[in-house]
Amino acid sequence: MAKLKGIKAAMPFAIGAALHTWCGKAVKNAEKVSELIAGFKHIEPGADAWISYGLVEPFEEGSFVHSLDGLAHLMFMKFSEKILPGAVRDKELAKRLKELFDKTGRAPTKVEYAQTRDEAEAYLLPKAFVRDTIIPILVYKDKIIFCTTSAKKMEQANSVLNQLAQARKVEYDPRYMDGEHINFHMTELAKSGVIHFDDEDSAYRFDAGKSGVFKRDGEQKAVARIKDRDLSHAEVQKLFDSGYEATEIGMALYDQTEGKDSAQFTLTEKWVIKGIKLADKDELRTHADAHATYWLYARYIGMIVDLLQEALAEAKPDGDDEL
Repeated sequence: MAKLKGIKAAMPFAIGAALHTWCGKAVKNAEKVSELIAGFKHIEPGADAWISYGLVEPFEEGSFVHSLDGLAHLMFMKFSEKILPGAVRDKELAKRLKELFDKTGRAPTKVEYAQTRDEAEAYLLPKAFVRDTIIPILVYKDKIIFCTTSAKKMEQANSVLNQLAQARKVEYDPRYMDGEHINFHMTELAKSGVIHFDDEDSAYRFDAGKSGVFKRDGEQKAVARIKDRDLSHAEVQKLFDSGYEATEIGMALYDQTEGKDSAQFTLTEKWVIKGIKLADKDELRTHADAHATYWLYARYIGMIVDLLQEALAEAKPDGDDEL
């Protein structure tokens, strides 16, 4: 197993337990499952394709689902994208446009320009270099987490899982996390600096970090970006009196028992968790192999998502209480 640098991002969705149950069966019957999902495995992009994506083995050869000791199941989605430098494409396009001008004696029409550009890209496609990216996917009993900030890659990976679920007759219906009041809660965190939970025995709380993006709508639209500055600073707090609302905020998961941060990250209004850093470097060094490292990240990322859901459910903006 290769050593892992860490998971940096997470896009969570709520799901039922069916996919997690199927993953458990897949771990026990790896060889059979490998044959059943042949059509969903990654293959290199063909000569006329710009991108390909599909499942690859996380660790063990032939095993496409890896168990993180009951905490979650791990899958890998590999993307292979052909990259064509813009300068190379533009040079070939300019050459072909000149040839077209010499032939017709006039500037190309919009249709001719688009067709010439497509022909240039098709000609250069076999010469493009391939960039590989692997997106880890964590499957829990009640949620699935795509470890990326790219909405496009998340949608592509989700489409593969959806097709796989349909083929294996597994119920799979990922749903967006409740984000109705997420801006309100992020703003409240920026104002107060901390989110406590109703459970007095909770070992954790959320603390505000030193970064954020704040937006003001209306006639005087504006965006303020804060970096490396305490959000409790008077100049930052003035933003809220002027109608600014958080769209992105740096946060820390604080362990009240240990008296230190367990993880730091940034939360966006789109329910994207990015810039994830586990604070305990000693613990990361202890979990040196890939399995243990993924287990560690799965533990904290799952905890962050669960606690964020709890925090978002506990309080509502004034005037929005249920009757």
